[in-house]
Amino acid sequence: EAYPDNEAAWEKLAMAYANLGQALECLHAAEKLLEVAPDNVNGLFYRGFARLNLGQADQALSDFRRATEVNSDYGTAWYYMALIQSQRQDYAQATKNALTAIEKMPKLRPAYELAIQLLEAQGDRQRADQVRALLARIQ
Repeated sequence: EAYPDNEAAWEKLAMAYANLGQALECLHAAEKLLEVAPDNVNGLFYRGFARLNLGQADQALSDFRRATEVNSDYGTAWYYMALIQSQRQDYAQATKNALTAIEKMPKLRPAYELAIQLLEAQGDRQRADQVRALLARIQ
């Protein structure tokens, strides 16, 4: 913590810890980043990602939601919101957010897979097949 106000350093550290699967360290770095830059979209995302991996789904959902408020094009945050909502069986909202993730980040394969699963769970085979066709195009 030699550079406590260095936004870029905290962001890179949070990303590195997230990539290494070190959730507690990622959470710490993301929180430091958000102290320096409260609306840093990556800080919000990494804190949400860490919280999700630590079993704090409510707080994670809040962070991902805030990240999409700061940057509505943040496809990965839309995807993780959908993932949490699907685990809570909020299929309608999860589907909406998974489809938004696809719109914002067309190469995010897990969003397609989640959307297909959700649409099938709701009995909407036609839309599931449409998403499947879109997925086939990006492969």
